Amino acid sequence: MLNNKTILHILESPVVGGCERLCLTLAKNLVDFSHLFLFLSGFDGGFRNKFVDFPGCSKVIVNDRGRRGEKVLLSHVLHNFSPLGVIIWVGGRLPTRLHYLSDYQGNIVVHVGNPLVSRITDYRFLVSDYFLSKPSSVTLLCCSYHVRRSLLKSGYYSRFNSVVVYNSVPVPNNLYQVKEVLSFKITYIGRLDKIKDVSTIIESVYIFNLHSKKKLTLELIGSGSEVGSLRSMVTELNILDYVSFRGEIPSPFESLGCSDYLIFPATENEGFGLVLAEALAYGVPVITNAVGPVLEFKDENGFPFIIVEGWSSKTLF
Repeated sequence: MLNNKTILHILESPVVGGCERLCLTLAKNLVDFSHLFLFLSGFDGGFRNKFVDFPGCSKVIVNDRGRRGEKVLLSHVLHNFSPLGVIIWVGGRLPTRLHYLSDYQGNIVVHVGNPLVSRITDYRFLVSDYFLSKPSSVTLLCCSYHVRRSLLKSGYYSRFNSVVVYNSVPVPNNLYQVKEVLSFKITYIGRLDKIKDVSTIIESVYIFNLHSKKKLTLELIGSGSEVGSLRSMVTELNILDYVSFRGEIPSPFESLGCSDYLIFPATENEGFGLVLAEALAYGVPVITNAVGPVLEFKDENGFPFIIVEGWSSKTLF
């Protein structure tokens, strides 16, 4: 029998990220339930204490046996806690993890934050899950139509019910106001990885400040594999006074209230992240390119997108 007061949240790790923030926000609003947090890939991350100290948390469970331990641990958790519902906040290895839940009789919701593509190995679950057994109810919750379209094209994911619910954020107290100043502050929030092309943004700041009396300052919020090389680049370009590395901070979006622009290098692999939603809530103009989820909003009245054609260091600013 299912426990009608417990919700199981399945996450990768307690890093400072959009899915983790959304998970905590949802749990905070579901006050009539207790929340069980299961981390499949360890318990290192900036949000660790937020989950441990969460008022509605009944238990935090960590998989310390790697991929081999996932199936046994999930079976153990479902048997001992019998949660009313399961929310999966991770997209990695999703077919395998849904397969592990194939005997669960409750509702399963998957938050899909980025486009998903079927792999050949995923199709082995079509027979075992569809004909032999499958979860009684799986809903894929997409954060944009761009994400949902990727699922509908998939031979594996298209069989599940999918809906679009945009990521929501609190309405800020202080909205953006246009300022007449001699300098502009631009904020980037996200991973500092190669795929994000932050080096192009840094080079653009260098070129702009070299040829303009108005100066740009760039605030980088986040961490990733490219931090070291990006710091070296800033030093070599001699723009230490104009580029700051904030690292991971508890409430990065509060910085938007002090920024003139958010810069968001969109890719086809993006969903519609919290960083865009938060910027729209503040009314902060977003410098971006017409790719993926941005296409859903760029022509809407009231959405302050500044579309850059040809994303390069010479065309950004």
